[in-house]
Amino acid sequence: MGTTLGIAVAACSPPGADSVPHDPVYQSIAQELGWTPGQIALRRHLQRGGIASPKTTSPHRIHQDAAVFDFMLGPRQVARIDHLDRGAGRTGPHPEHL
Repeated sequence: MGTTLGIAVAACSPPGADSVPHDPVYQSIAQELGWTPGQIALRRHLQRGGIASPKTTSPHRIHQDAAVFDFMLGPRQVARIDHLDRGAGRTGPHPEHL
Protein backbone atom coordinates (compact mmCIF):
# COMPACT_ATOMS: atom_id res chain seq x y z
CA MET A 1 0.00 0.00 0.00
CA GLY A 2 2.73 2.47 -0.67
CA THR A 3 4.64 1.68 2.50
CA THR A 4 7.83 1.05 0.55
CA LEU A 5 7.67 4.69 -0.56
CA GLY A 6 6.56 5.99 2.84
CA ILE A 7 3.07 6.77 1.59
CA ALA A 8 -0.06 6.04 3.63
CA VAL A 9 -3.32 5.42 1.79
CA ALA A 10 -6.43 7.06 3.19
CA ALA A 11 -9.96 5.65 2.93
CA CYS A 12 -12.77 8.10 3.33
CA SER A 13 -15.59 6.30 1.55
CA PRO A 14 -17.97 4.46 3.85
CA PRO A 15 -18.13 0.69 3.22
CA GLY A 16 -21.81 1.01 2.30
CA ALA A 17 -20.91 3.22 -0.66
CA ASP A 18 -19.82 0.27 -2.76
CA SER A 19 -20.41 -3.46 -3.02
CA VAL A 20 -18.67 -4.53 0.23
CA PRO A 21 -21.83 -5.15 2.32
CA HIS A 22 -23.22 -7.43 -0.41
CA ASP A 23 -20.01 -9.21 -1.38
CA PRO A 24 -20.17 -12.93 -0.50
CA VAL A 25 -16.52 -13.02 0.63
CA TYR A 26 -16.93 -10.12 3.05
CA GLN A 27 -20.24 -11.57 4.26
CA SER A 28 -18.66 -14.98 4.84
CA ILE A 29 -15.69 -13.59 6.78
CA ALA A 30 -17.99 -11.33 8.79
CA GLN A 31 -20.16 -14.31 9.71
CA GLU A 32 -17.09 -16.41 10.65
CA LEU A 33 -15.78 -13.71 12.98
CA GLY A 34 -19.04 -12.24 14.27
CA TRP A 35 -18.54 -8.76 12.82
CA THR A 36 -20.17 -6.80 9.97
CA PRO A 37 -18.86 -6.74 6.38
CA GLY A 38 -18.12 -3.02 6.84
CA GLN A 39 -16.03 -3.76 9.92
CA ILE A 40 -14.12 -6.42 7.99
CA ALA A 41 -13.36 -3.93 5.20
CA LEU A 42 -12.24 -1.27 7.67
CA ARG A 43 -10.08 -3.75 9.63
CA ARG A 44 -8.40 -4.95 6.41
CA HIS A 45 -7.57 -1.38 5.43
CA LEU A 46 -6.04 -0.67 8.84
CA GLN A 47 -4.05 -3.91 8.88
CA ARG A 48 -2.49 -2.93 5.56
CA GLY A 49 -1.27 0.33 7.10
CA GLY A 50 -3.98 2.54 5.68
CA ILE A 51 -5.56 5.58 7.28
CA ALA A 52 -9.32 5.36 7.69
CA SER A 53 -11.73 8.21 8.12
CA PRO A 54 -15.16 6.61 8.59
CA LYS A 55 -18.00 9.01 7.99
CA THR A 56 -21.04 8.59 10.19
CA THR A 57 -23.11 10.50 12.68
CA SER A 58 -24.90 7.41 13.97
CA PRO A 59 -23.82 6.50 17.53
CA HIS A 60 -24.33 2.82 16.65
CA ARG A 61 -22.02 3.05 13.62
CA ILE A 62 -19.42 5.04 15.56
CA HIS A 63 -19.35 2.21 18.10
CA GLN A 64 -19.04 -0.36 15.28
CA ASP A 65 -16.18 1.57 13.69
CA ALA A 66 -14.30 1.79 17.00
CA ALA A 67 -14.73 -1.96 17.55
CA VAL A 68 -12.44 -2.79 14.61
CA PHE A 69 -9.54 -2.47 17.05
CA ASP A 70 -10.93 -5.46 18.98
CA PHE A 71 -10.01 -8.07 16.38
CA MET A 72 -7.50 -8.95 13.64
CA LEU A 73 -7.99 -10.71 10.33
CA GLY A 74 -6.00 -13.88 9.87
CA PRO A 75 -3.77 -14.55 6.84
CA ARG A 76 -6.39 -16.75 5.15
CA GLN A 77 -9.07 -14.10 5.54
CA VAL A 78 -6.79 -11.39 4.17
CA ALA A 79 -5.89 -13.64 1.22
CA ARG A 80 -9.57 -14.22 0.44
CA ILE A 81 -10.18 -10.47 0.39
CA ASP A 82 -7.04 -9.81 -1.67
CA HIS A 83 -8.34 -12.17 -4.35
CA LEU A 84 -11.22 -9.74 -4.86
CA ASP A 85 -8.87 -7.29 -6.58
CA ARG A 86 -10.63 -6.12 -9.71
CA GLY A 87 -7.51 -5.23 -11.64
CA ALA A 88 -6.63 -1.84 -10.20
CA GLY A 89 -5.74 -2.78 -6.61
CA ARG A 90 -9.13 -1.90 -5.20
CA THR A 91 -12.58 -3.42 -4.81
CA GLY A 92 -14.55 -0.20 -5.24
CA PRO A 93 -14.71 2.36 -8.02
CA HIS A 94 -11.54 4.06 -9.19
CA PRO A 95 -11.16 7.46 -7.44
CA GLU A 96 -11.02 9.22 -10.80
CA HIS A 97 -14.51 7.91 -11.58
CA LEU A 98 -16.32 8.97 -8.41
